[in-house]
Amino acid sequence: MALIELLDLDQLNVLFESNVRAQVAKRNAASHSRGSSRLGQTFRRQRLASGQTSPRRFVCEQGSTAHADDQSELAAIENCTGQITMRPFTKEGEPTMATRRSKKKLTKKKPSKKQPRAATTALPAGVTSDDEDWEVKEARWRSILVNQAKRAIALRSLDREFHGLEREFRDHQAQMLIDYERTKDLKHPRDLGDTREQILRKFLSSSGYLPARYAVSDRSVRVVSTSGHMSREIDIALYDRLDAVTLMNREEVYQALPLENVYGVIQVKSRLTKATIKDGLENLASFKNLRAVRPQARFTIIQSPPKSDRGFGLLFAYDSDLSLSQVIAEVEAFAAEHGPREWANFVFVLNKGLVFHGEDNDVRFVNAGIEAIKALKMQGRPDREGYGLYNFYSLLMNLLRSTETRPPEVDAYFSLPLVADNLSYRFHMGMFREFGVCAQHGDYARKIEADQLAKVVAWCKTSQPINWVRAHLLAYGQPEDEAAYARQPGEVFIYNPEELPLSQILTGPASVGELATQALAYDAIESEGMHILIPWLYSFNEGIISECPECAKAAAKTTKGAPKG
Repeated sequence: MALIELLDLDQLNVLFESNVRAQVAKRNAASHSRGSSRLGQTFRRQRLASGQTSPRRFVCEQGSTAHADDQSELAAIENCTGQITMRPFTKEGEPTMATRRSKKKLTKKKPSKKQPRAATTALPAGVTSDDEDWEVKEARWRSILVNQAKRAIALRSLDREFHGLEREFRDHQAQMLIDYERTKDLKHPRDLGDTREQILRKFLSSSGYLPARYAVSDRSVRVVSTSGHMSREIDIALYDRLDAVTLMNREEVYQALPLENVYGVIQVKSRLTKATIKDGLENLASFKNLRAVRPQARFTIIQSPPKSDRGFGLLFAYDSDLSLSQVIAEVEAFAAEHGPREWANFVFVLNKGLVFHGEDNDVRFVNAGIEAIKALKMQGRPDREGYGLYNFYSLLMNLLRSTETRPPEVDAYFSLPLVADNLSYRFHMGMFREFGVCAQHGDYARKIEADQLAKVVAWCKTSQPINWVRAHLLAYGQPEDEAAYARQPGEVFIYNPEELPLSQILTGPASVGELATQALAYDAIESEGMHILIPWLYSFNEGIISECPECAKAAAKTTKGAPKG
């Protein structure tokens, strides 16, 4: 990962002071050697006396002042012919109390008049004075560093056309913000959202920074897994171009992609608010929670750290009225209500910075690292130097390279299973058992609700499977046949919490014309890799598989209106 290293405020003070030292020394050397010595003594004396690392301003004897966040600070100092001293800032940027006292002696005392105290302005909900101070300091240092970088880039550009990606990404970031501002005249929310998605989509697909193997979806998509589950609407999907398969396409508006093809997804927000943070993270969670059935490999040869076989999810925004610390708090609140598997890999605000999950000072942004977190500690990386877009790109490339895709198994998508919350299932007889026929209301879907399916699956996981041929021979009272078991070795789990004889639950009386016989009396389903037989006895008694919903509504009304007692 090639994240641009961010300096803390102490380092920035040292750099800024060194820069001013060099510039002033140059001026003094050209005019009079005594000035340089006096300046050096003053720097050392003020530095030791203050004992602080807060931002400084420089004041000459004639009253010229240069602030650390003023682009003309060096010019103001160089044009001054008097003695230059360095004073620490207070919270509001005023000189220290010692300086105030010295000024007080030179000021004629005026009769005191008690002034009414100004009313304080209430801070927005959720914003503390510490947040506000931090934002002010960050804006100051961002201004210094961005100006410094611009000047350096301008000088490099005089010598050669290309001197690194720094200038290129600054230009792209500036253009994205200009394009973002131009979209503000759009009124319809859908038009506004589509246009702003297109700004990021255009950068990813047209800038040339993504290798050709990584394709960028040209519209919002849904991602589908072989388990039958589907993600919510995804703004941008990054998928494998060579093995790309589109499962469903409707008039260039609706598109469904197979999970195996997708490296990761990005949700785009114009501005982050508490509501949009939650909405974006929920969409990412709907993708990251998808599971695909993978064939078991006979041998595994590990030559390097294994790639993630699950995609990543990123939340991208151009701006936010929330401070970075408030964004962190919202992401942390989401994490408290969801498992690590559903967390975004990182959150990025173009004009503010990055938000990561982690532990202590350890930042995690790949799936394996995030899911190994034991004690969550959120991490924020403010964009002080204007390198935000490059940092986003660097992290994105890292995630793409560490994510594995494979050609989709198209046959697995031919007929997807039915979905019950996080579980899925399919009837063994397919369309013949997926719907029933009511004499009064016609066809209806036979469904297994999530709680019922979870109950059946949990019980079967604690039971022992049985050869399916043997189960039927026992149900019909036939002698066992070991040779038949060997020829047809498939095993089934039989839902039988009361441990009744198989002859009582797998078959039931039936008639063919005038002939009375015993017929099979169960439904067979596949779920969680198991073949499960659900006897009708339990299905009827426990309501495992639904019957006609209209008849159920009518029965409920009758029961509700019946007199009590």
